[in-house]
Amino acid sequence: MYVCLCKGVTDRDVQTAIKAGARNLRDLSVQLGIARDCGQCARVSKQLLREAQPHTASPIRVWIPAAGGSAPAASA
Repeated sequence: MYVCLCKGVTDRDVQTAIKAGARNLRDLSVQLGIARDCGQCARVSKQLLREAQPHTASPIRVWIPAAGGSAPAASA
């Protein structure tokens, strides 16, 4: 199936790039040229990236302070 009609990139091309080390949409854009023109391929490409991630990985949580905010209180 074609993922990016603008560049002629297929889902197999995206999967090959992921196996070769692409970990995000920017990596795929650099390697394959996708998501630079109309951007319709970004949704499918992101889905393929999600599917390639191990199912056992836990989500990464990052605390980003609000302007003038303090760190959240630790729970006991």
